[in-house]
Amino acid sequence: MPNMNLVRTLSDNFFSITNYLKNPRLRKDLKVLKISQRGYTYHGWKICKKIRIVKCLEKPMSIDEIIRMKKIKNKEMLEALLDFLVGQGILNFTNNKYVLAGKEPKYSEEDEIFIKTNCPGSWEWSHFLYKHAEEVLVGGHPHFKTGFTDTKVLSLWSAVFEESLHSIRQIAIEKVTSNLKKDAKIADLGCGSGISLIEILANVNNEINLVGFDNSKEMIRRSEEMINKLVEGYPTQINKRNVENLQLSLHNLTEGFPKDEKFDVVFLSLIISYIPKDKRNDFFRDINNILKEDGRVVIFQLINQSKFDRIFSDWLLYVVPNYHGFPFKDEYLKMLSDNFKNIKCYMNSNIIVARKKQ
Repeated sequence: MPNMNLVRTLSDNFFSITNYLKNPRLRKDLKVLKISQRGYTYHGWKICKKIRIVKCLEKPMSIDEIIRMKKIKNKEMLEALLDFLVGQGILNFTNNKYVLAGKEPKYSEEDEIFIKTNCPGSWEWSHFLYKHAEEVLVGGHPHFKTGFTDTKVLSLWSAVFEESLHSIRQIAIEKVTSNLKKDAKIADLGCGSGISLIEILANVNNEINLVGFDNSKEMIRRSEEMINKLVEGYPTQINKRNVENLQLSLHNLTEGFPKDEKFDVVFLSLIISYIPKDKRNDFFRDINNILKEDGRVVIFQLINQSKFDRIFSDWLLYVVPNYHGFPFKDEYLKMLSDNFKNIKCYMNSNIIVARKKQ
């Protein structure tokens, strides 16, 4: 779940803030995100108190001093947590040292009930992550101990897509499906359980050729199940030919793509944080290479605006296997500009539309 910078700017070329505020689902989603931010602050603070980091921070300390004193092995997770607490006014940061700001987070029982009632899936996986956060923070990355499987990861992201991020992510889906020519070829990289595939199919009027890629056999299997159910029903708003022509491909996204396969649109949804940082530039280069001459890439990716303005779940997601951190805005946009052209940013750059760079 993102911090509130994700939802401050709601206007873009197709939608105005007035139209969005008329959307009851969006209003609920925005409220969920606001309350969730308080929850992540509260639980992060609880962990800091439990392992006595709070006691250490009665005087200014650098992150390396904290690591040595508390024998913490996961530096990236610790830094993400402490930076987030600085952004929330719980800690101060001066001369490269953290110190208590004299403020404690507030998170009420009413807040908890609201999240649990309105986003039960997100609530469930968040508490699963909280349960294992201390062992991952202190011990490093013992993912084999946290019970994570492909099925658990699938459940995690499906809950997020269908709950608090649903309304916002629809903006990206509409960027994918707008102005498509007949027989346009579209790739969904990291298609997961097939949620985006279904949404794309539901939003197009023309006949298209849609391909879903994922590096998990379990994800591909679940996508097949969703597509088969769709085929059985043939909802009137879904073009039957588009469903029948949809393809699914088991593919490691960091190993490039066939050079002879070209797409009019490539869509990415919360995938970049699972690409190792040293492979992200090559990943974007490979995407540019599979775009047709006037092809576009649409990216829905939560990003950290700056060191102390982080997506509030960034620190906790280090519990998840193969999580490599949300990108930082300046570095992210520089990488995109190196690989694409005509870059347009929406929603504080959490949604990007760019064109193929020759």
